[in-house]
Amino acid sequence: MRHKIRPNTILLFVVCGALASCGKGNGSVPAGQVVATVDGKEITAAEMGLEMRDLAETPETRKAVVNALVARRLLVAEAERRKLGQGETASLARARARDLTLVDLLRRDIAAGAPASPSNAEIDRTLAQNADAFARRQLVTADQLLVSQPVNALVAGLGGVRSLDEAARALAAGNVPTNRARVVLDTLFLDSAACAALAKASLGDIVVLPGNNGAGPRIVQVLDRQPAALLGPEARAAARALLARQSAERLRNRLEDVVKAGQKQVTLVSAGQS
Repeated sequence: MRHKIRPNTILLFVVCGALASCGKGNGSVPAGQVVATVDGKEITAAEMGLEMRDLAETPETRKAVVNALVARRLLVAEAERRKLGQGETASLARARARDLTLVDLLRRDIAAGAPASPSNAEIDRTLAQNADAFARRQLVTADQLLVSQPVNALVAGLGGVRSLDEAARALAAGNVPTNRARVVLDTLFLDSAACAALAKASLGDIVVLPGNNGAGPRIVQVLDRQPAALLGPEARAAARALLARQSAERLRNRLEDVVKAGQKQVTLVSAGQS
């Protein structure tokens, strides 16, 4: 006997055969295929693919994504029934969602030119060019003065100081705040210039490490060093992670360049205050 379908009954067409035929990656399901309907309105495979673009594609993930899309449609229907899509607040929220979507699409468009993962040749080159971080990696115990402001020019003049106390007094005289602490510096996470400077330093030497990416410089006194070489598969995995971080940093820099280039078109009215 057939049962009458109620208006908000969810009709899921996620049949095992259809999903089993999906290959790896987005777009493995034909874009026009319907995976569910909610009150007669279709949810397509293209919508599901958009939701899954940053997720591992598994049967469990597909099921969770379809369920999330269905729940969203039902919640949207209830919001519309309450006429919540009207008024200034709703209009501002839609504009904000559109802006965030376009920024995300821009980020993806810029990132599309970079390879998804580094090649073996690129990893080999990274290991060879950064031996102080990998094959000659060290854990350096140091007494550190962290300068809270990006004042590299001032700090560069401290290279001749004979103790950290002397450096602290010189910075205090220039009204530059600092934070002193005992630290362990892992050369795996330092740039090549910092690695080279620490590699040449003897125990007790004062080394000035310039700041970058908005961070203040550091003045350190080398107290101890221990070899901690990274070799073989462990080194390759670390090099791959390093290249991923560098790729992410390049993406951030390109987005920042877009913002900087557009600053001349910006007019602030009372610093955004009403």
